[in-house]
Amino acid sequence: MRFRPSTIVAAAVVLVSAVVWAVQYRLAAASGVGDLPVYEHASRLMRLGEVPYRDFALEYPPGGAGLFFITDLLPGSFGAAFSIVMFGFLALAVAGVTATCAALGRSTVGTAVAATVTAGVPLVFASLSQLRYDLVLTALLAWLLWAVVTNRWRAVWTLIGLCLLVKLVPVVLVPLLAVIQAQRDRPTRIARAMLPGLALVLVVVGPLAAVAPSGLWDSVAYHLERPLQIEALGASLLITAHHLGFGDVARVNSYGSDNLLGARADTMASISGLVAVVLVLAIVAVVARASWRRGPDTVIPVDETIAAVAATLLAFIAFGKVLSPQYLLWLAPVVGLLGGRRMVPAAVGMVTATALSYAVFPTLYRSYTEDLAAIPSWLVLARNVVLIALLIVAWPRLRRRTEDGQSPATGM
Repeated sequence: MRFRPSTIVAAAVVLVSAVVWAVQYRLAAASGVGDLPVYEHASRLMRLGEVPYRDFALEYPPGGAGLFFITDLLPGSFGAAFSIVMFGFLALAVAGVTATCAALGRSTVGTAVAATVTAGVPLVFASLSQLRYDLVLTALLAWLLWAVVTNRWRAVWTLIGLCLLVKLVPVVLVPLLAVIQAQRDRPTRIARAMLPGLALVLVVVGPLAAVAPSGLWDSVAYHLERPLQIEALGASLLITAHHLGFGDVARVNSYGSDNLLGARADTMASISGLVAVVLVLAIVAVVARASWRRGPDTVIPVDETIAAVAATLLAFIAFGKVLSPQYLLWLAPVVGLLGGRRMVPAAVGMVTATALSYAVFPTLYRSYTEDLAAIPSWLVLARNVVLIALLIVAWPRLRRRTEDGQSPATGM
């Protein structure tokens, strides 16, 4: 029996990751930096019959609550079971990325780069990967790209529904994906493709909205009302300015993170948030305009489609008012799948951003959050600048077709 090179690459990456993951487990559990106690407490309350959002507050979407409950049903300690479940999602993410590479006809080297980036970032941040559930979104995004590349739009919207039940961030992809599908399908087909994902969200959220409308809304408002988090681009600029003698900053621990307070911080959060929205809409406009100018008989190249998805997530994350190291886990499969001339700078940028984040978290994190120490401040700013550079690399390069019907060179 012959195996495809992509299958061999995926198996090798997962096998190596399993060994590293097992070694890291005790160190991650001893770090105590994750949200595992919160997850376990919520799961125990649900096993006692209490309903999340109605009987107790929960900041996570319903998909997270379901994950906690299922993990608590597994044998062994909650921490060990959760670690195994998260490794399962890591393996799913690698499988999704390699399946996408196979669908794209990528070389073995390109597949190995994408798979290694996808697995490598979570392995670097062991305490985040094993003690938080962000790898669920990592896996879903990996398979979402596979569904887009292979033109499986029912699967695309179903995966978007799952993403939204786990984390709210992927909502920024909805306009872009709708525009991309509009190149291929009529409005009626788009609506039918969206129905499974919409039905999934309604089936899960509907009952909770009926019994706990205020509690469910509070879990959404919790994230909308969060102040400028200390690692966000705006915060890193204010802290750097502080070190250069341009004003003081006030720090507070709230909403489960370290944040900046004051008029300047609020203004910076508003400006950066506005920039994020403008950039996301600009990417949608670029793709929509290119689709219109190309005509009904052509579609955007798949490499540019992946780039548009990556750029959208990078814009939202790099300019958002919250930017935690675990966000890099979400970016890993998407940035790792950038191909052509983007592959090397994207991989280098992702490795650099990961290294800069790791230099701060967790070793220097306390000195940064409590003392606003200079060295970690510069490292966080450098990481944020690298994310902006990655956004520039990923920005879709779509041009009008030439007279012979072919699109001009796009750098791919």
